[in-house]
Amino acid sequence: MDRISSLFFCILLVCFFGTCLTTNIKNIITDQSALLGLKAKNAPGHDNILAKNWSSRISVCNWIGVTCSSRQQRVVALNISTMNLIGSIPKELGNLSVLVSLDMWQYFPGKFA
Repeated sequence: MDRISSLFFCILLVCFFGTCLTTNIKNIITDQSALLGLKAKNAPGHDNILAKNWSSRISVCNWIGVTCSSRQQRVVALNISTMNLIGSIPKELGNLSVLVSLDMWQYFPGKFA
């Protein structure tokens, strides 16, 4: 009986740690997909910051305007206020489940006076 308990405990540990590691990888991939969806709906020209910097070849946490938490490696802040974006906000942006700060405000002097 003691052997079966030990085997069960080992299987439980492997499943728990495997799930945790897979979940962390899946979550940053989910964040990347959400931001690439934003890029697809808002990057009209090749001179755009999103077109130049936001690429699957670069870690999401190194993208301009993106801040990740150091502990979870998840997107916690997004500042796209200076990127001159025109377009729509994709529903996938809702998948940024750890996001605590979103700055989209763009100032147009005299535009709304």
